Amino acid sequence: MTSSVTPAQLLEVARQLCASSGWSAQPWTTRAVALLVRQAIEMWLAQYWDATAPGVAIASRKAQLLLLNAELPEEAAAEAHATWSQLSHACHHRVFDLEPTTGQALQWIAQAERLGEALTRAHARVR
Repeated sequence: MTSSVTPAQLLEVARQLCASSGWSAQPWTTRAVALLVRQAIEMWLAQYWDATAPGVAIASRKAQLLLLNAELPEEAAAEAHATWSQLSHACHHRVFDLEPTTGQALQWIAQAERLGEALTRAHARVR
């Protein structure tokens, strides 16, 4: 079953959660934003690899992110990997970790959008 939700829509929901007054009042909000942004990145990766190198789409996310080094400018590939790693860390509750701030969450959203744009440009070059 394919999803009709797009990565951009996931990021919009994440942005709305950041703007809500319940950001600090609801402990699940920060995790929800991290999950939504990470899911958007993973959807963009799946779309890119399905279109350009279908065999890569079944590899682990870490492998897919490492392979971006050959597909994207170095800075974009490094930012994608770092962002996904930060999001993965934020998705798991650890009592000794501080919750992400709204600023951090908005930064993750912006980084995910940059990755989506970079993958779109890279896919256009391949076609």
